[in-house]
This record gives sequence, structure tokens and C-alpha cells, in this order.
Amino acid sequence: MKNIQVTDCTGPAKIKLERVRFFNRQLLTAEDMITERDYHLAKQKRHNLFMHGWGVVCGLTVVAAPIQGTPWQVQIGSGYALGPYGDEIYVGEAVYFDLAACITGGATNPCEPGLMGPGAAGTATTVYLAIKYAECLSRPIQVASSGCGCDNDPCQYSRIRDSFQIQCLQQLPPQPPVTVTLCQVVRGGVPAPCPPCPTDPWVVLAKINLPSASTMNITNSNIDNVGVRRV
Repeated sequence: MKNIQVTDCTGPAKIKLERVRFFNRQLLTAEDMITERDYHLAKQKRHNLFMHGWGVVCGLTVVAAPIQGTPWQVQIGSGYALGPYGDEIYVGEAVYFDLAACITGGATNPCEPGLMGPGAAGTATTVYLAIKYAECLSRPIQVASSGCGCDNDPCQYSRIRDSFQIQCLQQLPPQPPVTVTLCQVVRGGVPAPCPPCPTDPWVVLAKINLPSASTMNITNSNIDNVGVRRV
């Protein structure tokens, strides 16, 4: 049997992790700090993906929450998921999403989940509400200029906050085929293979049949939280 090479799913190429080797009187730069940070992040992602897999761990239930003027609004409950690349996706409190944005492919802003960004037009009547890991730059600070000009000192963001993005997909993301089941491994019939890498960052939360008219309220009967979820 051909032995395929195991690669990290965070990129198309193999990742050779390196951590900083510290020594006395060493000059440390921002690149060194980034290398040290990325080493631990990549190790944690690898652990999540190979040890636990990916999908919804708990919560993130989608329910109808229409209000006057927003008949297609839904609520995504708080919860926790692991993304296809091993990223943690944590939603600490309920988020509201207007499914009218599904027609235009809009997505939430990672820094302000209540704000919607524009997208391309769509015409589907059945959509898939999905979530993915995202990052938000925060806490801007002034950085002293290294030059001798008279311009204002530039600003740099001093923090990266783990966040998420929610969007409607017109079709289900491609799923890697399951070649061996857990039951087969437990029963001792076959060795456990390494999981194939997904090609899409989204975790699908629900399949939603949009109402036939934009003035009709969305109901829970339009929402399927089970059939398309990867647990």
C-alpha cells in the first residue's frame, strides 16, 4: 500500500515547525516573537485536528427570531466548535443574523458580529448557515516613527483577538470522504488512517429553507440543525 505523506492542514505545503532557541545576550526581534507564538498555535491546531477532529462540539443552535422589520432574522446560540484547520471557534453569547443577507452573500464582521458586510448576489431558496474562525485586530497604539520627519506617529494594532464570521453558503462545502469508520478501528479490523485535509474553512450549522416572500416570518420549521451538522 502506498504511504502518503502527512501534511498540516493549515496550508498546501508541509510545515516544519520551529521554535526559538534562547541564549544569553540574544537580540530578539518581532520575528522571533512571532515564530514562538506561531509554533504553539500550530501545535495546538494539529492536536485539535488529529486528536479530536472538527465540527460543532456544543451549542450554536440556530432558531427563528423574527422581529418587526426583520422577518428573516435568526439567532445563533452560544457554543463551541473546532474548525477544519484545527482552529477554536468560540461564541460566548447569542448572535443575530438577518437571512436577507443570504440573497447578497453578506457575512458578519469579525470585530462586530452584529454588522454585516456586502457580498455578491445570489438567488438560492435553500441556504446553509455556516461559521468559520476569523481574527480581529484590536487595541491600536501609537508607534514612534523611526524617521526624522514631522508627520504624525503611525498607529499599529497591538492585539489579535480570536473571533468568528457567519455567512450563508449557496451549497454545502466539499467534505473529505470517510474511508475508515471509528467502529472499524475499535474492532481491530484496520489501522487508523490520518484524516484527509479539508479544502474549506466553514463549519455548517444549519440548512435553511428561505420563506417564499420577503415579508413572511422565518419559523423553526424552516431550519434544520441536525441533517447537515458535523458533530
